[in-house]
Amino acid sequence: MNNPKDHPVELEIIFRQASTPSAKPPLIFIHGAYVAAWCWDEFFLSYFASKGHDVYAFSLRGHGKSGGYSQAVWTSLNDYVEDLCHVVSQIDGDPIIVGHSMGGMVLQKYLEKNSCQSAILMASVPHEGLLGPSLSMAALHPLSFFSFQSTHYTGQNAFTPMVGQSALFHRDMHPADVQKYLSRMQSISTRAVHDMSWLSLPRKHNPHNVPMLVLAAENDALFSINSQRATAKANNADFDSFPDMSHAMMLEPDWQLVADKIVEWV
Repeated sequence: MNNPKDHPVELEIIFRQASTPSAKPPLIFIHGAYVAAWCWDEFFLSYFASKGHDVYAFSLRGHGKSGGYSQAVWTSLNDYVEDLCHVVSQIDGDPIIVGHSMGGMVLQKYLEKNSCQSAILMASVPHEGLLGPSLSMAALHPLSFFSFQSTHYTGQNAFTPMVGQSALFHRDMHPADVQKYLSRMQSISTRAVHDMSWLSLPRKHNPHNVPMLVLAAENDALFSINSQRATAKANNADFDSFPDMSHAMMLEPDWQLVADKIVEWV
């Protein structure tokens, strides 16, 4: 997919065409921190294309194969929103937008000033930001907290398979899959972390009353189910949760339960 020159960076955009022509709206997927568009391409993109949707997953600037690495540490949350606006402008139709983790906060910020057909938050940064969850993780999961912080500030992947599985993945995920996914993790923007903690949180929550679904993982070590319920309430959204599910919902062994819920809801 081509990127017009008026966007400051070239974005990696993965496109999967609907398997059969339909009038269903396109889907845009926004990844979370430490990963890129590839996380959606493991299972979700082909699955939703088989359900009749044109699907797009893009890498935020400074992630994956997108440009912007030279300024990655200073990239703001609003820069990520600009990336989303650009992708939306390049597709036909009013999209359904899905955001996971940090991508969920990008979507909440986008909805302050923009609309879409519907929005889905998966294990999202809560509407109140990262500060509370970070303190909670430091107290309850100190090894995971240290690994996130070390990866963030050093730019080196600090996750061991044991800690990575505890922080992100279900206990039954095959160790080879855990290692495969952990090996692709990368550092993220310091500015964006600060923005999501206190500097640039949404001041208005879903002011255009976009239909929204918040999906929570009950074994999420990052964001508690109560924080996800509160985010749903703040955004006047529907809510559902998955027992025995961890943070990386689109990569979990039971990923199709999440995908099927989205299909049912939309």
